[in-house]
Amino acid sequence: MMARNDADSDYVVIGAGSAGCALAARLSEDPHNRVTLLDAGVEQPTRFREIPGVTKLLMANPRFDWLFRAEPDPSIDGRQLFWHAGRMAGGGSSINGMVYIRGRRGDYDDWVDMGATGWGWSDVEPFFRRLEGYTGPGNGALGQMGPLSVSPMKKPHPLAKDVIAAGEALGFPHLPDHNAAGDGEGVYYALGSQANGMRVSSARAYLIPALGRPNLRFITGARVDRVLFDGKRVSGVRYVKDGQSHDIGVTREAIVSAGTMQSPLVLLRSGIGPAAQLRDHGIDVLADREQVGGNLQEHIGFAIAKHVDVPTYNSEMNVRHGIKHVIDFVLRRAGPLAAPSVQVMGWLKSDPGLARPDLHMSWLPFAMDLTKMPPVMHAKPAVGLGAVVARPHSRGRISLRDASVESAPKIDFQMMGDERDVKALIGAVRLSERFYQTEPLASHVVSDAPPFRSNMTDAEIVDALKAVCRTGLHAVGSCRMGSDDDAVVDTQLRVRGVDGLRVADASIMPRQISANTNATAIMIGERAADFILDRQNL
Repeated sequence: MMARNDADSDYVVIGAGSAGCALAARLSEDPHNRVTLLDAGVEQPTRFREIPGVTKLLMANPRFDWLFRAEPDPSIDGRQLFWHAGRMAGGGSSINGMVYIRGRRGDYDDWVDMGATGWGWSDVEPFFRRLEGYTGPGNGALGQMGPLSVSPMKKPHPLAKDVIAAGEALGFPHLPDHNAAGDGEGVYYALGSQANGMRVSSARAYLIPALGRPNLRFITGARVDRVLFDGKRVSGVRYVKDGQSHDIGVTREAIVSAGTMQSPLVLLRSGIGPAAQLRDHGIDVLADREQVGGNLQEHIGFAIAKHVDVPTYNSEMNVRHGIKHVIDFVLRRAGPLAAPSVQVMGWLKSDPGLARPDLHMSWLPFAMDLTKMPPVMHAKPAVGLGAVVARPHSRGRISLRDASVESAPKIDFQMMGDERDVKALIGAVRLSERFYQTEPLASHVVSDAPPFRSNMTDAEIVDALKAVCRTGLHAVGSCRMGSDDDAVVDTQLRVRGVDGLRVADASIMPRQISANTNATAIMIGERAADFILDRQNL
């Protein structure tokens, strides 16, 4: 099939996700830059889709969600986990839980220790402040003039304050300004990427306001096959739309922002990756880069459900109560339809002797019955409390199934493949039970919900975790950044072994952060734009 030639662009951004929207918008602020943004999805945010309570209609719907299925994982007895990824403008920021959190100072300083010079806390903090538009009391650590709206919940569930109080009773301080809280333990109310009760995705914050610019072209339904080269220099990008192949000439740079699961695939199909894998799929080797697709990291975690004696979203989100909540949302932009799914979070240690917290806790005012497949809401009022291993030791890999642009990534997680993570998870389960057993939360707990129960042995906990553990939907690391020769990209996000190509999304993170990853992905998009524009202006 012959490719049609589209008009050239100075910059082509591949992927309109959390980072890609920010990057394309920043590059196109200069009217002299011709910018093309390609996205495989065809859907965009609408005001209805931005109602937080509507998110459950988008997730697992193939119009909006890639819904990748991982390979059978021997570390969890062969279970196959699903991985949700936004298949629409804004990517994950359009279907995620809306939690806004930067991560910890030590997370970024760890990156520097691993060779990512220039990516320590003091280096990235100004870029977080640039993107943040915080509205609410306190939180002086957050920026207030940025495009991404960040706000506290208007009306947390009544039990949220009891979770905070139980944490304090256990010795974990309340952190009202958790985005500047250093590296200690503590619990806090989650902030949301929201404005007046509505979701604010990267597409809403960055892309939609920029779409009127004549120098920004946004092409949807465009599945990028590969990056084209003249020798080792980027010359264009080939994509498929409606069955027709198209080529766009690139005069300056192409930037891959397709996300942790798909950015490696673009590089691999372009001839950049492990030589043996490329040859197995009939792809000519342009640059033998063993770590493309490797270093995959994901938060592994669980949620322990307990039945409680107060109404929760399990019992409230039905026809009987729905009208009340619709009115609450329409009149006050409050209530379950406006609330993030996670309302209380915390950084905790699975072992008091650790130097830093190794767990990131979450509390939700509802609970799923994970013993059912697919999981369903518990019929009776219930809440969920659990944690993820904040900086997991296990590593997986993304690889090609074949050379087709239509094929999903081959995802090998190895979720419980490292005994250090398993040990941390056992400690997390026991710590979660301590929260439930501590007043004022304890007086509201009515009964356990399977598969977890009080006083389990370590072996029983491991069996339960293997049966119901989940991903945090925070995968990172498959195009690792570093200053060493083995890193996929250098510290300015340039792909090693070629010229004119960068990667800018969560895949470049050398190590997982102790938090949700959406804010960090947007920060990476902001930094990438600065790197590119600084070079352009030399």
